[in-house]
Amino acid sequence: ACQRAGGTNPIAFYCPAGEDSFQLDMATTTVPVGKVEVCHRKRQHIPMGWGVDSTGTRSTTDPSQVLGGGGL
Repeated sequence: ACQRAGGTNPIAFYCPAGEDSFQLDMATTTVPVGKVEVCHRKRQHIPMGWGVDSTGTRSTTDPSQVLGGGGL
């Protein structure tokens, strides 16, 4: 049986360097969950590969499956 056994966390940091600096703010998934939430509210499908259903074994284009127990 499959179980989700981990999570993903965003990575964000800032490196000041005088007049130049470096900023990074990124997801460690294919897409941030916020984009899936927007598609869900707009009743739009998501691209294949963005998320899986609650079994964790099948890719889905239905954002409600991702948000309702699936994963990114």
